[in-house]
Amino acid sequence: MSMHHSENCAAKLPNALRDWVRREIRTRISDGSLHPGQRLLEREIADRMNVSRVPVREALRLLEAEGYLVAAPTGGVVVRELDADEINEMFDVRGALEALAARLATRYADEAATTALHEVVRANRSAIDNGDTQAIGRTNHEFHALLRRTAANRFVTERVEPLIGRLSWAYRTSPDPEHVWRGHLALLHAIVAGDEEMAAQAAHLDNEHNREIALDLIRARHPRSPFG
Repeated sequence: MSMHHSENCAAKLPNALRDWVRREIRTRISDGSLHPGQRLLEREIADRMNVSRVPVREALRLLEAEGYLVAAPTGGVVVRELDADEINEMFDVRGALEALAARLATRYADEAATTALHEVVRANRSAIDNGDTQAIGRTNHEFHALLRRTAANRFVTERVEPLIGRLSWAYRTSPDPEHVWRGHLALLHAIVAGDEEMAAQAAHLDNEHNREIALDLIRARHPRSPFG
């Protein structure tokens, strides 16, 4: 696990340092750098992040409470593996919230917001044309983040973002980026047209596409036994 050194770590207050460590680990779980089932050790993380073990221990405890980690029988913690039922439940909630965000974004989008969404969609198109998988994943994430900001409802953002963090490892880059791009373009057109129902439907279809990617990955990791 590669962690960036922060020059001002020592100057951080204890809670701020704990939260910094937690964000760094959570980001690496979300982007797939730390994969489900991978074991994390306090000492190793503390050494790599150049901090004491106390904020690492507290950060791991919080991440365990949030559902990112689970205690390992042999000590330490491992990145939690989600099962199909959990993934479906989380996508049910995410889908409802993203549809609401799409409706609100359609209602409140101004010229600056629609221009910004257009720019992200264009950047995603360019990334697809160039075969830049990292940029594809980043611009997909930026599109949804901008959509939630445009919705201007902090409760939606506060509830969607933890789900995004727990699920994004599963669909960081879609195997069909063209499909995702077309869906985002349809959502953008609905926002520009002021059609809340069409925007919510586009958000729903995007959520279902991501659900299938996540479930396919789970099935690949845990193929069904031929004996049932």
